[in-house]
Amino acid sequence: MQIMERTEKKDYKVLVLDMQPITPPIGGGRLRLLGLYHGLGSKLPTRYVGTYDWPGEKFREQRLSNSLEEITIPLNPEHFSECKKWQERVKGKTVIDVTFFQLAHLSPRYVEYAQKEILNADIVIFTHPWVYPLVKDKLNKNHQFIVYDSHNVEGLLRMTLLDDGDFGTNIIKKLVMVEYELCHSADIVLACSHEDMQLFYHLYQIPFKKMRIVPNGVFTNQRAIYNQEKKRKIKKKLGMDNRTLAIFIGSSYQPNIDAANFICQTIAPKVPEITFAICGGVGDGLNKSYIEGKNISNVRVTGFLDEKEKSLYLTAADLAVNPMFSGSGTNIKMFDFMAAGLPILTTDIGARGIEEGSDSVFKICTEKDFVSEIRTILKDSKLKARLAKSARNLVEEKYSWECISANLGTLLHTWCTKLEKPKPFFTVIIPSYERHNLLKKLMKKLSAQTWRDFEVIIVDQSKEIWPDRNENYDFDLLYIHTDIKGAIKARNSAAFYARGEVLAFTYVDCEPLPDWLQNARSYFDQADIVGVE
Repeated sequence: MQIMERTEKKDYKVLVLDMQPITPPIGGGRLRLLGLYHGLGSKLPTRYVGTYDWPGEKFREQRLSNSLEEITIPLNPEHFSECKKWQERVKGKTVIDVTFFQLAHLSPRYVEYAQKEILNADIVIFTHPWVYPLVKDKLNKNHQFIVYDSHNVEGLLRMTLLDDGDFGTNIIKKLVMVEYELCHSADIVLACSHEDMQLFYHLYQIPFKKMRIVPNGVFTNQRAIYNQEKKRKIKKKLGMDNRTLAIFIGSSYQPNIDAANFICQTIAPKVPEITFAICGGVGDGLNKSYIEGKNISNVRVTGFLDEKEKSLYLTAADLAVNPMFSGSGTNIKMFDFMAAGLPILTTDIGARGIEEGSDSVFKICTEKDFVSEIRTILKDSKLKARLAKSARNLVEEKYSWECISANLGTLLHTWCTKLEKPKPFFTVIIPSYERHNLLKKLMKKLSAQTWRDFEVIIVDQSKEIWPDRNENYDFDLLYIHTDIKGAIKARNSAAFYARGEVLAFTYVDCEPLPDWLQNARSYFDQADIVGVE
């Protein structure tokens, strides 16, 4: 839990644009939308404008949280008709999203609504690149804070799915141009993982200082860990005996389908004593004739599950498997597994973007060793318990939507407040723990700096909130109070909000001389200097 002290009290209106609905929150994309934007804070009232990527729906306006409102505008039948023709030219692959900016003129109501909403927004967030071309001429870069919240590096991901040397390739080329332009136009780019940040840097030349990692997560308050007796009762309710249950969750997305087919064809036949539950829309894409023909009786394909049904399977499960071999971004299913306190076996790709910390929270498997690693975990009760506990601890600390959304809200509010100010050269970062008596003294030392181009971020891990946090110290100050302990964690947390070109670290018991920052400044004119101590 973190408490952010925003020195500016002004409210900013947030507009989030995409071409899908948030609710029902099915699949990784919609889950991220709900998780990330449900709790930005009372100072950031948020309106989401989306549409339905299927026909037959009506206009909908609903409140999803105290600060988040969803407006969903249906597309016209002509839009779906034309999109179907385009889809046939790429052998039936989904293109309604990647072609949206080319076909949205067939749904003018959505375009008009989005453009009108932009005029009232202080912060405009594009959660995929495809709406940007429709509204970019309405943006006011001088007075609006523009965000690209990338769920994936879409240009690269769609190339793996659509590149056919023909019509699909032409779609990708246009998409890449749009994503490139949005990345460079935005004030900040949010990436799901460090790997995606590196891809944006190498493919689109986006500087790292312009990007921040905002990971995927899970509503940890909605996931409880149950004992074996509870698991037995749930298994009985699901019509299963007390066999060991392994779970995989996925939407109808080709990398998920490949993983599910791998479970059915490679893993399940070799461990007949384990039942595998393949949950979600991924089941629609499975090779069911193979399962039936090979008489694989230890696989249960559930199809779509609502949140309550999914929770039952997660509660009943004894372990989770995630054999992903392609895809981009992070797998939200991993956070469901972690929050449920399950030992997890995954590939490197399945674990992409998840930082483990000091304790191992899952077993990384190659294609060849999944079966042997499953048997190892089930035989070693201590290993199983340790992995489960470490997974739950990590997801509560780093991957809880409740905290991630609030943290993003603080970043947006802080940066938007200073939108028309130049970014400082230094961000001074101070971790603090039960040293309030020294903080005031340190603030006076920083106020005396001869180099004035800096801001200060304090991450305070003390039990009580620092009472002097709102005094005027003659520089921009962001105060963060958190119960997450550790100086390294504090510095990393502060770096997320930093606007400065260079991070300057000091301790609460230090007394920097007036020329501390002045002396350091000259070193960074040298191209080969990346840090000074």
